[in-house]
Amino acid sequence: PERVIEMASMVGSDVPFFLRGGTAIVSGRGEILSYPGDVTGYSVDLSFPEVEVLTVLAYRLIDEGDFFPGIDERGAEQYYKALKAHDSLGIKNLSLNSFQNPIFSRFAEIKEHYSKSSLEKPNAVVTMMTGSGSTIFSLFQGRIGKYRFISSEELNRIWYSTG
Repeated sequence: PERVIEMASMVGSDVPFFLRGGTAIVSGRGEILSYPGDVTGYSVDLSFPEVEVLTVLAYRLIDEGDFFPGIDERGAEQYYKALKAHDSLGIKNLSLNSFQNPIFSRFAEIKEHYSKSSLEKPNAVVTMMTGSGSTIFSLFQGRIGKYRFISSEELNRIWYSTG
């Protein structure tokens, strides 16, 4: 498994995460993963503006603009604890994405899509852009969203029963 993870990280920094899935605190370029335990009781909706954002452009925009550092490991642990406690205010206050404002400044369509999603989903704990964009996600407590969080045990049952 270690060799597979090593090879996967050569394909893309975040590929090792997608091979395992689950709740992870990610650092480095996305290749350093720690798994503190499952977070369940949430669901998400995803919406996809018809605009492509090249990752290289997104990084160029934050290099030029108002980049702010992401949360450190301590902040990630606080975020995880807020999720486990279903602390909506804590989740909202700790949610950030360095790419969001620069991307919104450059792509009005994505900002409009975000605004529309925010208005249409007032029950969301938080609505944000994913990574460098352009997908918008809304996080909900419970099963309001289309995609729900499941435990590692449930994932394994699904994974191995369809095998």
